[in-house]
Amino acid sequence: PVAHPLTTLRWLLGVAEGRDVRRIGYHLELDLTRKGFKGWGKAKAVVYAGTIGVRSVEASSFRGALFEYGVVLVGVGLVLARGGGDADIKGSAPFATFGEWTPADFVGSIKLLEGGLWAGQDVLGKKVGRVAGDVAVVLGGRGNHPELIVPLPGFGSFRQGIGAEFSICVGRVLENGQHFETKDFARPEQRTLIPIGGKREGRVHFDLGSALLKGLGRQAVRICAANWLPWLASKESALRIVGQADTVDLPARNQELSELRARNVQQALVDILGSDLAIPGEHQEVKGIGDVEAARVDRDETPDRQFRRVDLELNGRSVLVLWSS
Repeated sequence: PVAHPLTTLRWLLGVAEGRDVRRIGYHLELDLTRKGFKGWGKAKAVVYAGTIGVRSVEASSFRGALFEYGVVLVGVGLVLARGGGDADIKGSAPFATFGEWTPADFVGSIKLLEGGLWAGQDVLGKKVGRVAGDVAVVLGGRGNHPELIVPLPGFGSFRQGIGAEFSICVGRVLENGQHFETKDFARPEQRTLIPIGGKREGRVHFDLGSALLKGLGRQAVRICAANWLPWLASKESALRIVGQADTVDLPARNQELSELRARNVQQALVDILGSDLAIPGEHQEVKGIGDVEAARVDRDETPDRQFRRVDLELNGRSVLVLWSS
């Protein structure tokens, strides 16, 4: 999985010193094409598609380069207009963040709030008129940081007729060349899928037979890291992460799977906390015990979800359990 550290975690929890958080400058370039509306006094659907570019000379992860992302937004607008038409949005604006947003952090959720007035006429092929409006871009990204509000004042493009509008759109910032399917290299290509009967209970943090920590699992680790940060940031603490498996599949495979899951949970903690994870390596125990515990209950490869899990213990106290389907 790609690492997305919570660079502002200590500041959000109120445990950061002044030197821990600094404002980093960025520059946003917005280029959106809109499929418009016609009518008077009607709510209309709003659709935007285009690109967002982000550049920073202060963020080390950007190295001064421009990163461009695809954008798709849909929403609704309240329109009071006589005439009108498609109205593209093109503009740029500086903004600043507490802590560093990496290029990967911008991929994810986005909102667009738009309002404005216009009056224009096409006279013998010459566009005459005026438009005044403002746009606010709300960047949520992957959710690793608080939402950013970036205003673009005074934007505008020519519209025919006279009118006013306010619209709200939600959408997604897409990484160029983004693939929505990921390959899990922790599981062999050739495998036997074993159907699991019964009702699934609780949340699923690992897929069956996979060591890849799902998005819900990484979210659970982030919440745990926030709740227990003072202890995770202490050199006096002790951390124990233990993976288990049931008796389905071969013992060697179960041992491998439980170890990989435990290591992936540890790596998720490192990705999230970075240097804030201050527990020394000799005080961290990360291991998998395979189906040892499950075999004591039954040995006939009976599926048993209670053993398909990873336990995270901090100073001898269980603080998180991650489950497999």
